[in-house]
Amino acid sequence: MACGRWGAVLGATAVWLIAGMATAGPIGSANTTASGTPQLPVEGLITEPDWAERPTGDDVARFYPVLAQYLRLSGRATISCPVAKAGTLSGCTVIGQTPVGFGFGEAALKLSPLFRMRPQMLNGEPVSGGVVRIPIRFAMAPDALSGGGATIAETDTAPPPAAMAIARRIVSATIGESQTRATIKVAMARFRDQVSPTGLTQEGQLALDLFELAENDSATSYRERIAAGYARAIPEGELAQIAAFLESPAGRAWVSTEADVGRAEAAKAVDSQTKVAIDARTRLCRQITCLPGDGPPAP
Repeated sequence: MACGRWGAVLGATAVWLIAGMATAGPIGSANTTASGTPQLPVEGLITEPDWAERPTGDDVARFYPVLAQYLRLSGRATISCPVAKAGTLSGCTVIGQTPVGFGFGEAALKLSPLFRMRPQMLNGEPVSGGVVRIPIRFAMAPDALSGGGATIAETDTAPPPAAMAIARRIVSATIGESQTRATIKVAMARFRDQVSPTGLTQEGQLALDLFELAENDSATSYRERIAAGYARAIPEGELAQIAAFLESPAGRAWVSTEADVGRAEAAKAVDSQTKVAIDARTRLCRQITCLPGDGPPAP
């Protein structure tokens, strides 16, 4: 079970809902004393920010927490940021995030430099002051498998129970349950390192434990679908012959050899792709001028 299949192309949307308490005087408006002398804007929360620049959906996708991507998990985070004279934000802090433990707060902080307000003005001059709170929502694009799209109806009739029993023997001999679970365990260990090299939060650990359970359940249903496919496609007598062969010493040796060859070839696949890319680059650099190090090796 390759965990990478969950890394589908990400499309993210962001919603900024700016809100806050009213202040003694709106930031950006010149307060005036009894003598009529203009004063600096009141320090406080900016409730109606005038944005000059904001992050795009692509920006949100770029900083979307990795584990949340794999889980297709949505989240919210609210950051509080002082506003500089030029309208830029700095020194932002996370004041809330849901769910916790998946990095939505950290992602929101990474987005903060992409916000810029139009400068607050006093007597025609830009001034600093005030704090803005920015709630940011992280959401995956609609999943084509779970809503709105057409679904494939299960129109196939159930195979005869006797044929299914034989087909399950074939699947057990070729896709052993214990081996499948062991493969998933190894893949999940690599997955954990990939999504969080420095360690997981308690919530992240729980999410990946549930992810592993879902993978094992998926493997079980996959084995059952394969068995049903065999039972529908192959006459019962031939199914029995295949099962008997696979359960014989010769059949077990064949299955073991086939599995070993398959694993070896799979392990070579990535390395092979790299070699093909290098070979193609070398061929190209024999015909055009390439940067040093990219051309063919010296004779």
